[in-house]
Amino acid sequence: MRVYRAEIEKPPVEFRLKDVCEWHIVEGVCWHCRHTGRLDKRRLMRGRSPETRLIDLEGHLRCTVCEERGPGAGHSIIVRTAPRN
Repeated sequence: MRVYRAEIEKPPVEFRLKDVCEWHIVEGVCWHCRHTGRLDKRRLMRGRSPETRLIDLEGHLRCTVCEERGPGAGHSIIVRTAPRN
């Protein structure tokens, strides 16, 4: 599947966990190795308030390929809409 740049966007700073809908695809990007992996909303919500901003979670991500973690790793979260039939 080819993804066009318009379909990928960095969420607004105020985008919160409660704002993630069924048609959103949330992915984490490791800027160290360029790996992109899908993030499950239920796992992101575990132990967190629905008011938690997605940007606040970026420093807690760990890459499953290169094992980089923490705020210095430069991970980011992107949100895009699922393709519609």
